[in-house]
Amino acid sequence: MHLLRIAICEDHEAEMEQLISLIQASLRAKSRPFDISRFHTGAALMSSYRPGQYDLLLIDMFLGDTLGIRIAEKIRADGDSCPLVFMTHSADYALEGFAVQASHYILKPITAEHIEEVWRRCLDAEAPQEDTITLMIDRKPRDIVLHQIMYIQADNKRCLIHTCDETLSTRVPIDQLEYMLSDACFCRCHRGYIVNLNHVCQADKDFIMTNGDKVYIRQNETSQILQRYVDFADRNPPSSVKSP
Repeated sequence: MHLLRIAICEDHEAEMEQLISLIQASLRAKSRPFDISRFHTGAALMSSYRPGQYDLLLIDMFLGDTLGIRIAEKIRADGDSCPLVFMTHSADYALEGFAVQASHYILKPITAEHIEEVWRRCLDAEAPQEDTITLMIDRKPRDIVLHQIMYIQADNKRCLIHTCDETLSTRVPIDQLEYMLSDACFCRCHRGYIVNLNHVCQADKDFIMTNGDKVYIRQNETSQILQRYVDFADRNPPSSVKSP
């Protein structure tokens, strides 16, 4: 899943921090990688902005140096169709917002429900179909989203699929699962384990997962497996929040 690039333009620091906290909590719960750029003035945003730079723009309608609608007009004039959401204490400019094809118009104070609505309006309809594998679970075929898989554990004649939300059991052998999981984030780190490197939070003699579980590493290949993890982490840095 590609990195979700978000820009926020908000001149009140407390409201900026609250918004970022809500976004972080929502996207981390979805295991969605993201990067947030924060701007406190319209001038700061426009001096950094390039068409196609962001996947989502959240702009306060009443900034200290300009109106959010004016920023949106410039962005649309550059041919950028990036989803754009206005945030405000007043609905006075709602009609102008639609004139610049705003995807949503949020009345403050912003809540977690507002953020989920932003995803539904701006991202879900345009998002590509998530990669899945289909396995027999409880004698029924079931699609499992790949990025939700944390690790797989062989358990006698079955395999346990540990996802972000639940643990599933299948009779598919771990060797076959390894073949099916060709994505670079999956690593056969032990005879009885396949790990999703995206969900590793610590690596030493073994992997410690983001939920605290331990996944074993083959002792005779520890250095090679740890190097693969380091290389993967270098190519896929964790989500961050940054200021220009």
